[in-house]
Amino acid sequence: MGWRNVYRLTDAGHDLLQAMIRDADPALLADDHEFRTRVAFFADLDAEDRLRILSARRQIVEAHLAHLAALRPDAESSPWGLRVMDFTVERFRQELTWLDALEASAAADQPGERGRP
Repeated sequence: MGWRNVYRLTDAGHDLLQAMIRDADPALLADDHEFRTRVAFFADLDAEDRLRILSARRQIVEAHLAHLAALRPDAESSPWGLRVMDFTVERFRQELTWLDALEASAAADQPGERGRP
């Protein structure tokens, strides 16, 4: 096995990372990767921050579902388009179920507590 470099965050780097993952800007949380990255670091956030991020994401997902419901009548004339729409709706519904589970875990933590869900 060869040598490898091991890097560690400085205190300033850790503070910066904390600030970045606490950011619940809907424009950021609309991006799946941005949201999932924050969830991956939930152990480093307190319960209040986790719930705030989850609430913002839930609003985004619910808005997508409402938009798709409004488009559905137009999609019914295209069987393939309807299949894509149904798949997308199911994906968002599954995410809402996942958000329910994440919120239950985050809410079970004591305020200010950090750790595993």
